[in-house]
Amino acid sequence: MPAPSACRPIGRSSSTRWRWMTMRDGWRQVRLGDVASVTSSSVSTKSVDLPYIGLEHFDSGSPKITRGARSAAMEGSGILVYPGDVLFSKLRPYLNKVAVVQEAALCSTEVLVWRSNDPRVMVQDYLALVLRSDESVDYANARSNGTRMPRTSAKVMSTFPLSLPPLADQRRVVDLIAAVDDAIEAAEEEAERSNAASTQMRTTLFAGLADLPSVTASEKFDMLLGRQKSARQSVGDHVIPYVRSGNLGSGNVAGALHSMNFSPAEQTKYGLQDGDVLLAEGGTVGASARWHQDDSSVVGFDKHVIRLRGVPGVSTSDFAHEWVRDANASGVFEKAATGITIRALGFGRASALPVPDADLPTQDRIAAVLMPFDGAADAARATASALRTLRSNLLTVLLSGEHEIPSSYDQLLSGEETAA
Repeated sequence: MPAPSACRPIGRSSSTRWRWMTMRDGWRQVRLGDVASVTSSSVSTKSVDLPYIGLEHFDSGSPKITRGARSAAMEGSGILVYPGDVLFSKLRPYLNKVAVVQEAALCSTEVLVWRSNDPRVMVQDYLALVLRSDESVDYANARSNGTRMPRTSAKVMSTFPLSLPPLADQRRVVDLIAAVDDAIEAAEEEAERSNAASTQMRTTLFAGLADLPSVTASEKFDMLLGRQKSARQSVGDHVIPYVRSGNLGSGNVAGALHSMNFSPAEQTKYGLQDGDVLLAEGGTVGASARWHQDDSSVVGFDKHVIRLRGVPGVSTSDFAHEWVRDANASGVFEKAATGITIRALGFGRASALPVPDADLPTQDRIAAVLMPFDGAADAARATASALRTLRSNLLTVLLSGEHEIPSSYDQLLSGEETAA
């Protein structure tokens, strides 16, 4: 009897296609809605006193909920959630906001709350891995509706195809990915320590500029808001990669770049240059990165990203980079941002922010002092980023069933020592 087939993705873009492949014994092809469902038991936020989880309380690419509020302080209604529930943001799915609940709480109605239909068929931890996978996020993004505020839905995500292994294989995958997650967490903690030292030195240096007159950011730097994106621009004769806000936040651009059609004139206008500073206008407001490029390829950026560049004789991109990081750490961007569910800085507000009018020698001195600190922090973040890439690739292979974790791995799960 021939083995059943499984669905696996081809490519890593918003136009992800799927093909069928032969599965290992015991694995079967299902749709997400066959094995999991969305709960929508909403109640008034004033009727209970529980932790409240909004979209702003968990970050792109991380399963952890690191911030929160109290439900009684919020308006409207929320969804009751419990430990193990998987939260999948309906809004802007490309931001990859997927988190796992740690305690009973109330969450935003802009979230899809997923639960396994039967833990004897799919364990909740495996469901979390499926929903956190790049393939799941790509699937949601490719089928989202709306241009300015794209959304996915439970109906759409219920059709997501996945390969479902036996419970033993599910537990092995969960355990192996958890080990990689532990390594990522250790690297991120080192990055945080390095970043704290960098931030402290930067704060001290910029405090020394307090007596200087200030000018607006648009007077000090060459600033440009990225290109509007739309579904119809995903194809064309001039498709190039572009940076989005979800790629920012690690000091350097990280994660897969999506593609969009930029006309030759738009490529000239929006093409990035080596050393450009990129600032998130929406999503994780204030996240930033430095663009590094050593070839002639053209890469653009979308409208949720602001590009800053030094102005000859007035400022340097190095100084712009340090000012952006100082402004973010000191809360300047957060204070200027508006919105409750989704925070947005806005190009106009960002352009009007005050910048110390330091001369070029002073800018160079600040950049020279901070360079070693930034280097150490960036190196630690690069390690964490490399581990996240490893995790993403490993998870794709494991969820597809292409690679088998041997049954001897169960001895590690039970704490037994393997024979030499």
